[in-house]
Amino acid sequence: MYPDRFAHGLRIGFWLLLLITAWVSFGMAQTAAQTPQASRMTELDIRSGMGPEFEKFLKTDFVPALKKAGVKDLSVFKTAVFGPANRYILTSPITGLSELDNPNPLVKAIGQDGVSNLMVKMQQFAESARNATFVSVPNLAIDPPAGYAGTIGFEVKMAIAPGHDVDYFKNAKAAMDVVRKTNAKGAYAIRMGLGGNPNEFRILVLLDSFADMEKFGQSFGKLATEAKLAPMTDVVTHVEYAIFRYLPELSIAAPAQ
Repeated sequence: MYPDRFAHGLRIGFWLLLLITAWVSFGMAQTAAQTPQASRMTELDIRSGMGPEFEKFLKTDFVPALKKAGVKDLSVFKTAVFGPANRYILTSPITGLSELDNPNPLVKAIGQDGVSNLMVKMQQFAESARNATFVSVPNLAIDPPAGYAGTIGFEVKMAIAPGHDVDYFKNAKAAMDVVRKTNAKGAYAIRMGLGGNPNEFRILVLLDSFADMEKFGQSFGKLATEAKLAPMTDVVTHVEYAIFRYLPELSIAAPAQ
């Protein structure tokens, strides 16, 4: 369990946020001044006890096939202690939905039989799966230092009441100003799209370790109180926390990352 003072910091501070994480990928190379980046996401809940085999499948079969098909940017995450057990998240940027009208590049790379075999193997591991799109929210992001490679991320999902976008963004910006004063290495923000709840935002706060996360909770709670962040009781309808670990050995890093 987290120390009581960390939990206290979370109670004071995080529910005020409008944070959200890609889910955002540690690998999304964007700055606050850049335009939003659309991406696709696959959330997989792997059957209990099959995590090691699934990761081996990704490393030896799935990722090599994607590389052969020309995929140059893929970020893979998994739950780190707290959150949905055995959950893996794969994200990759897209230029637009029109990409989906094109033939599957995997078929060209490994053939229809090869794709079918991959899907059969994937189904053996997956207990459930969901595909969705999301778009980054650059004006709520905090750029990490140049060359920073994230380790773990504290993810906050927030569902907001329809029609409260203005209130949400106003308070979200104030909350992110507080995050900037903590030991967080950066933060990414996204809004869910097709396949998800369009009123759901996620923020991923980048940290190096659980020790850093504890310090972050303490610091944010204190600073949020001092900043007198406005309550969002009429704006936020649901909040959920999770911690994810970035898996660079299973990811495909874009040249700019």
